[in-house]
Amino acid sequence: MKNSLLLLSGYAGKSATTLLILWGFARLSGAEGAGEFAYAMAVTFPVFILAELGLRNVLQTLRGGPPFRAYLALRIAAVALAVAGIGLAALWIDSFPPAAVLVPLLGLRAADSLLDICHGCLQAAGRIGAVARWMWTNTLLTVVAVAVPLAFELPAEAAIWGSFVASVVVLVPVATWCLRTIDPAPWRANRADVRRILGAGTSLGVSQGLASAMTYLPTIYLAASASAAVVGVFAVTQYVVTFANLFLSSIQQTQLRALRAGLESGGVARLRALSLGVGLRQVGVGLGVALLALLAFPPVLPLVFGEEFTLTRWEFLPIALAVVALSVDYATTAPQLVLNRYRSRVGVAVVGLAAALVLAALTYGDATLLSAGYVVLAGVAARAVAGAVLLRRAL
Repeated sequence: MKNSLLLLSGYAGKSATTLLILWGFARLSGAEGAGEFAYAMAVTFPVFILAELGLRNVLQTLRGGPPFRAYLALRIAAVALAVAGIGLAALWIDSFPPAAVLVPLLGLRAADSLLDICHGCLQAAGRIGAVARWMWTNTLLTVVAVAVPLAFELPAEAAIWGSFVASVVVLVPVATWCLRTIDPAPWRANRADVRRILGAGTSLGVSQGLASAMTYLPTIYLAASASAAVVGVFAVTQYVVTFANLFLSSIQQTQLRALRAGLESGGVARLRALSLGVGLRQVGVGLGVALLALLAFPPVLPLVFGEEFTLTRWEFLPIALAVVALSVDYATTAPQLVLNRYRSRVGVAVVGLAAALVLAALTYGDATLLSAGYVVLAGVAARAVAGAVLLRRAL
């Protein structure tokens, strides 16, 4: 529990950095500016998540896996491909976000992606406290990066540049420590290591990329027919799901080692018992977060972000229900990762994205905050059901 709380605090702080930037855009450019930033995230983040191949989870769960340097080399290559691919798309597609937002966002996302795999190195070594401390360092530096543009009325894009610098400042010492302490021996690229990592990571990366596409689909769905201001309001609203995602992910990250040890010591029966306890706690957390958000979020939103950011509890209801469904989805994920059933997550992600796409297509002509919320709920709920079915077969 201590490790869960430490990691949770770090994830909460790191998650708050993106919300801080979104808040900075809302304050400096209104709901329309927040909508532009949200759209930029929607068209770039899924690409990075797909390219990352879920290597942080693979690093912690692949039995007898290759050294950390192999994971880092593959992550660097993946980041380079993601940046190049998005850059080329921006040159050819007229509706892409403006370069003033896109360029610093690509730099920020690249730095965060490299920092992610280095945090995985620390976690695999059992240094949960160090992960939390570095995440909070990043968060505090980003607070300064957002406060400066607000204080001096600089362009909102300056907040993204500041957050990028904050991530680089944290990345350098963390990566140096991992390379010197955890994995000091040089690594010579070899097909066996690369094949093992890619074999495990490709399926996980595809599943996480599809899940990310499902997450950002409602934003693109709204951007196609609604105003940038509506997109901005929805982006802030959907951040409740993002926070829940990170909340549940922190619990999962700290339980993976225990679940893996249970499988090795007591087999599938032991894993089943441990997974049930972890899963029930995750669902309980999801219910608590959903209820609290439903009561507090709608009235607090305009007070924090401004009068443009208003919505009713009825409009927020599908988001709250999506948080509960997300907790069920996480409860089914960890045991499958420990069993190294990475491919099963692809099927789960396909089902979720398909459900979201169907509902988006049916309501495309009349996209609203409420319908976008139900697109989120449809995708997450379908993923939870599919994951439960596959886990029951595995255990």
